Amino acid sequence: MHIVLVLDSLANSGTEKSTAELAAYFAKKHTVTVVYFYPNHSLLTTYQLANANVVFLPDNGIIPFAKGIRSFYRYCLINQPNVVISSLFRANLIARLVCKYAKIPLLGTFVSDSYHHLRIQSLSTKQRLGFLLTKTFDRCTAHIPSAYIANAQCIADSNAHHLGITKQKIHVVYRGRDAKMFGPWQAPLASNAFIWVVIGRLISTKGCLEIVTAFTALHKHYPNMQLHFYGDGNLKTHLQEKIDALQLQQSVYIHGNISMAWQKIYEAHAFVFASWYEGFSGALVEAMLTGVPIVASNIPMNLEAVTHNTTARIFQVQNVTDLETQMLWIFQNYSQAQLLGQQARKEALARFDMQQIGANYLQIVEQYCR
Repeated sequence: MHIVLVLDSLANSGTEKSTAELAAYFAKKHTVTVVYFYPNHSLLTTYQLANANVVFLPDNGIIPFAKGIRSFYRYCLINQPNVVISSLFRANLIARLVCKYAKIPLLGTFVSDSYHHLRIQSLSTKQRLGFLLTKTFDRCTAHIPSAYIANAQCIADSNAHHLGITKQKIHVVYRGRDAKMFGPWQAPLASNAFIWVVIGRLISTKGCLEIVTAFTALHKHYPNMQLHFYGDGNLKTHLQEKIDALQLQQSVYIHGNISMAWQKIYEAHAFVFASWYEGFSGALVEAMLTGVPIVASNIPMNLEAVTHNTTARIFQVQNVTDLETQMLWIFQNYSQAQLLGQQARKEALARFDMQQIGANYLQIVEQYCR
């Protein structure tokens, strides 16, 4: 069977990294090709190591999507894949139009709560107009895929509502990781500081500013604390300015994007995840698999992964005071916090190992291939 995975780009982001994990699993049994259209090649080596064929079809024409549609249509006519799986808006739109006319089975994916009200609130007036146009295209073509695979039940329910799709058309398969890569975490012994780690894009909706504000309040009483960000984004400059203004340069660090950022969890005492909305977060799954103590926002997709006082400490999203409270609890009750991390690891190994996730995903794919 020839499976084609279609993405916007090979950016070093959550969906692209999770798709690489799936590609590696699929490639053990089938021919896998990854097609992308926009020039971010960050994960090219990762996909090549996953034994996937990689095809770049640049959509750089004057008319948006036109060149990508023509190139992918020709590719499909020549290579005749058995099934196409698309992720992210631009790739979804191209794949929908091509697969409709090339008569190739298409599986769409729902990887985020794209139409969450907090996302809309964070947009400027001009951005909202573009957002509405995007939603219109999305809704008008959403009937084309044979089925969808969502990475969380709440993601499935939200997209079904906004795009007018029956819930029966959507399968739920959580994000997975190769559990063999994640040894059990242990609290750093040589560090003189208590280290918090954040992994993800530096954008407002990831709760970066709330984390810095909560950390600042704690740091006044516990100056041996440190906060480390791994990621990049349009908030980076503003975040650094805030750090400088608070004179926290020796306590808060922005490291930018690095390969295999999850490995930095093993250098930390606790993991903070403060998103306003998400897909089903691969970063949160990675933290669970290590067994590090976790503080996470109470958004529905996080609550499908972790439970307050069982596998993590949960705070009210966007509530800085509550975030500070839960971070303080981790610090002051560190032995108990480590037990929560151990329980999170047990649950992640049982629910999110790629061997199980990949098998579930592939079983669905094989139902729809020609």
